[in-house]
Amino acid sequence: MNDKDKSILSRILLIADIAALVAVSLFTVSAVKIMGEKCHELREADISKDHSGIIYYDDHLYAMLGFGIEIDARETGNEERMDEFITSSLRSIDERVYGTFAIYTMVIAAALALFLYETFRNKHILSIVLSTMLIYLLLFGVFALSSLIHEIPVYLPRGEACIGLIVSILSVVGGCCALGLLIRKIRFKKITALLAIPLVIALFIFGTIFEAQLYCPKQIESFDYITSSISEDYEGEYLYDDNRNVIIVDGKEYGPQLVDNPNYLKGAGRIGAFAFELADPYSGNGLELVRQFNLEDGNIASGQGLPYWVYLIYGIKALCWIALSSMIKEKA
Repeated sequence: MNDKDKSILSRILLIADIAALVAVSLFTVSAVKIMGEKCHELREADISKDHSGIIYYDDHLYAMLGFGIEIDARETGNEERMDEFITSSLRSIDERVYGTFAIYTMVIAAALALFLYETFRNKHILSIVLSTMLIYLLLFGVFALSSLIHEIPVYLPRGEACIGLIVSILSVVGGCCALGLLIRKIRFKKITALLAIPLVIALFIFGTIFEAQLYCPKQIESFDYITSSISEDYEGEYLYDDNRNVIIVDGKEYGPQLVDNPNYLKGAGRIGAFAFELADPYSGNGLELVRQFNLEDGNIASGQGLPYWVYLIYGIKALCWIALSSMIKEKA
């Protein structure tokens, strides 16, 4: 298709897409710069004295995560503790950024669907797959290059984090292919392309909420039985030992109790959430973020954020959308 056949709307969406990609990149560079400053402050801190510091990442869009540390000069091993804190914090921040980039990619790629259809009609799905991956790689490249410029190590995902990220990106690709299929088959292509942008944002919001409620643990640890019995004017010894996961009250230790998780979906709500996930071609794009949220809750005894069968099911679903979109051709 030549340039004359391209609609004004597809050109506008392409320009908006480029602007969005540039904006996200600038926000990323700014966030990395501040993170680098905080990281260097911690590295150069005089830990022979009491010290407290923070390291955080905030792109003022969706990616935000921070950690704090307090150093007691009277303790030993503070240098190793500081090194471990910086490494673990940066690794967690990197994983949060990678998961969030999948969401940014989803929105940017969705806005590109009409332009790709009008430009690469005979290879529409292939162009969607390649452009979606390219958008993600561009965002990753901006983050990695900015980190290296500010002398911040870049940690690639490993283990379950790598699996979660792969499935999240694959789900974005599958959803974009489904959108491409819809644009090919539906009569009102321009309206569909325009409505797709707010729609995919809504699908992400509801999908992530449902995934968090579907795949969170059925039971969680709680200290409510202790905290609810202590009055606000209590003046005795009362502290939490995070190493042993106990609350100490007047020298006596109390461990947590397992209680039902109020966020865990049951009954009709659970069935409805599964139906939504099945119908939503983009579902699974937030799995890596859900995995992180589960682990941050501190209630996963195995150290695993999600069951592995979840990744398998969503991965297969995404591949099915990619294959289906490739097989169904546009009528001549």
